[in-house]
Amino acid sequence: MRKARIMLVDDDDEIQSTYGIMLENCGYEVVPASNAYEAVSPSRQESIDLVILDFNLSNNPLAQGLSVLTHLWEDPNFLAPVILHTGFGDSPLFKAQVERIEESFPDRCVAASVVKSSDPSRLLNAVSSVLEKIDEGLAGVSVPQATLEVYERPSSYSAARKEFEETIDEFFSISEERVDESLDLLRNFEDDNRKAAWNQIYRHIHTIKGEAALIGFEAVQTFCHSLENLLSLTRNANSSNGERRDLVEKCLGTLSDLLYVSSGKETDFSGEAISFEELQGRAVRLTEALHNASRGRN
Repeated sequence: MRKARIMLVDDDDEIQSTYGIMLENCGYEVVPASNAYEAVSPSRQESIDLVILDFNLSNNPLAQGLSVLTHLWEDPNFLAPVILHTGFGDSPLFKAQVERIEESFPDRCVAASVVKSSDPSRLLNAVSSVLEKIDEGLAGVSVPQATLEVYERPSSYSAARKEFEETIDEFFSISEERVDESLDLLRNFEDDNRKAAWNQIYRHIHTIKGEAALIGFEAVQTFCHSLENLLSLTRNANSSNGERRDLVEKCLGTLSDLLYVSSGKETDFSGEAISFEELQGRAVRLTEALHNASRGRN
């Protein structure tokens, strides 16, 4: 019997390696795709039985997971079920965006959404369940139809849209908490937990960027994207770079102010009066510094 072929779409090398090995150990054939362009490549889509799709792809802020999903579903010959692998959990923003895509494709729906965590069993159980239930439902119907029969769309999707405005406030509150935690981690580095700290900071910025993209805060999204690129390099380095660390701390401070002002405040986080234009100028200068640091010019 042919092994089930699973396309694993994720730009995080650590996730690709960890989950790829686990899926192979469970008897699946894994087809890795580290970016949106690889995910939509016809050669990679050939004979795919299931797609695990990272919702928040960092290598291109315009190529988020749902854009990839749209591209896949626009192909009537692409019938593989899709599991969204996301760090957003029960975020109404995430659910509203999924609903918007599904409404554009009445005969399709996401097979499952799995929250990223340190426990791989959640994703492995979802993979097993989706493949088993799709196989059971294939008698005379297409994969998308079988998926619709097996997985009902959560009723909370409709309510999510009504809660959208309230969720924007929640985004700013939670994002500021993530920045604060990142600053604490950065200021309390220890050699034995340095890699774990960098990974956590990276995840925080990755999540803020994705949620900012969902609600249209382009300045926050773009700044986080540049910071994320440097963090990706730094967390995989064998040694700590003091200049990069100082730059990241400055960027986190600016991100905190950017969130604060974007939420409608007329001062920065410390209470000093500042316009959005001034803050954008500071962000642009730091973005250039981030680009230079990412190229090794720091």
